[in-house]
Amino acid sequence: MTISFSTVNANLRVPGFYPEMDKSAANTIQASGPALLIRNALPTAQMTLNSPMIMLPSAEIIQQLAGRGSQLHRMVQAYCRIDAVSELFVIAVPETTGTEYHDDCHECRYAWLT
Repeated sequence: MTISFSTVNANLRVPGFYPEMDKSAANTIQASGPALLIRNALPTAQMTLNSPMIMLPSAEIIQQLAGRGSQLHRMVQAYCRIDAVSELFVIAVPETTGTEYHDDCHECRYAWLT
């Protein structure tokens, strides 16, 4: 029985498993739902931390509020490249200062520093 592929080369003679999927019917939903992004803002951010904010996906607005180059700003930029029209909720959380390694009784433990 012959199976024709669109992307897998028909002359490929190496044994193995070569899957091919038809993406034409994937995600056929026309209406998109809201999205939530939770990430760190800069310490100088003009946003209220730990409070949800509703906005249209705009990297320029979040740049002014969360700070240019903040993790939240970069996430909104990436999201806007994928979906520029959906409702977007963002929550800015404070940055942690890091972790510290403790070796008590030969067990690995991490304590969050604040």
